[in-house]
Amino acid sequence: MNYETMKFVSLIKENIEERINNIEEALGGKAAKNYEEYAEMCGEIKGLFAARSFITDLTHYAEEAENE
Repeated sequence: MNYETMKFVSLIKENIEERINNIEEALGGKAAKNYEEYAEMCGEIKGLFAARSFITDLTHYAEEAENE
């Protein structure tokens, strides 16, 4: 994986982490006004965790492919 691609992937992961942290802080601060908002925020975190996992897996596969 070239430097530009690695930097791009890193930036995406950083943005995902930042969004997760922001939502977690909001949940901790009781920002959800009702259960619907709470569930929506939890669902967003779940989706971000999945996206982060997919990106991490793809990065590992690309690195392994380069080493072969």
